[in-house]
Amino acid sequence: MFTIISKLCSSIYSFWQGFADIDMQALFLTVVTFVGISLISLWILATFFDRFLRIGSIFKSNSWQILWKDIKEYLPSNSFGRMIVIIAALIWLELFAKILYGLLDFLFIQKEVLSTPKNERELDLTVGIALIATLSALVALPFTIWRLQETRRQNDHNELKLFNVKLTAATNDLFATHEVSTFEDNNDGNDRDKTNLQPVRTFIKDDFLKRIIALNTLKRLFDEKQNDVKVATEICSIISEYVQTMSHASYSNPDKEFTKFEDTSFDPGKAVRKDTQKAVQILCEINATNKLKPDYKINLSNTNLIGMDLSKLNFKKINLTGANLAGANLSGTNLTEANLTGANLTGAILESAILANTMLSKAILFETNFSYASFSYTKEQRLTNVKFKHSKFLYTRFRYLTLSGDNFHNPSFGGTAIRDSILEKNMHCHLTTSNTPFFLDGTVEIDSNAREDKGNIWPDTILNDKDYEKEYERFLKEGPNYIPPQLRGKNQG
Repeated sequence: MFTIISKLCSSIYSFWQGFADIDMQALFLTVVTFVGISLISLWILATFFDRFLRIGSIFKSNSWQILWKDIKEYLPSNSFGRMIVIIAALIWLELFAKILYGLLDFLFIQKEVLSTPKNERELDLTVGIALIATLSALVALPFTIWRLQETRRQNDHNELKLFNVKLTAATNDLFATHEVSTFEDNNDGNDRDKTNLQPVRTFIKDDFLKRIIALNTLKRLFDEKQNDVKVATEICSIISEYVQTMSHASYSNPDKEFTKFEDTSFDPGKAVRKDTQKAVQILCEINATNKLKPDYKINLSNTNLIGMDLSKLNFKKINLTGANLAGANLSGTNLTEANLTGANLTGAILESAILANTMLSKAILFETNFSYASFSYTKEQRLTNVKFKHSKFLYTRFRYLTLSGDNFHNPSFGGTAIRDSILEKNMHCHLTTSNTPFFLDGTVEIDSNAREDKGNIWPDTILNDKDYEKEYERFLKEGPNYIPPQLRGKNQG
């Protein structure tokens, strides 16, 4: 044993003596660096394969399918992005091959390096170290990118988890309630002992403050995820369902087992639920962003929106079929393509509202105020099953409509502008009985006798948009003294 150890030491010493004139520090650093980088690369590769292939099942038939499926998650979804990634991968492989070839070539010509003068030898060893460092950086580059991607995905997962927690909490708070009790004093005399106060009735009331806070939270969550159409639409659906559920409710149902009674002081017909009003306002704000699915329409059908302040909101394409909007303030609202079929608009205020292609069939329009509102359609359309009763149309605009006297019962017209429309004969009575007449131009089809009965007070030619607005303003300003363009020159003559 001693002899073997002696021979081994002698061999090592001889080997050392043979390289006595070599800068062993540089050579040792080169070898250690190469070995270290190799071990790190193997560890990264092992981690990579364990992540994607699960080394225990690498020989299963679907392993490579799993690999390709996971890899595709890291690739861009569009073909152009994938092409860029492929080109970058090819460039990386070319650089890796060239640097690896240079490094191997350097290691296999060590004899020539050792025989060169010391200064040149140190330069060659420096080049070798640089090649190793460059190769290690090149090997680590894709794994660094992959690791950054994994970190980003993990952060996204954590953010989504936190978002879902907030969404669940806000949804639960939409139905928040609290108890309110009334007490009876059983003490005799003037001294009041609060310990003897006995609960007489306990009410379960909706916690409106907490619900409104929850609705504002849902709006903020929508703002965070509005670029995600699917999530944004889901949030909108939650609020829409809440309005449909709670617009007809007063307070929570009583639980008689615990002597709790429903508070009947809240009358939906007399008071406005602040939470549902806030929910509708938020829905219209969301609707104005156009961040929902193209085929999704907010559904507020058959909801109770009596007396709510819904002014200056965007109801574009919202389904309000059968909704009760009696006494609601809809001033300045955008009702373009909204469905108000069968809706109750009794006493509602629609001043300056935009009604473009709005469906009003079978709607209850009693004493509805349409002053300064604008009715317009993309093509001539008859107001079928639409009956305006005692409604106001002061300075209202009608365009692309067939107006019939059957649509109006005791209306209030004044300064009403009609354009590109057809006035049926039974509509002429409203032209002659109105205190403040209509304004129309040559685009309106009307019986010639009706024009003569009114003294030809309207322009008889087709006016462009600019001239029409100019003449309409003049008509409103001059009133009965207005002279149409075709007669203006004659009167001056």
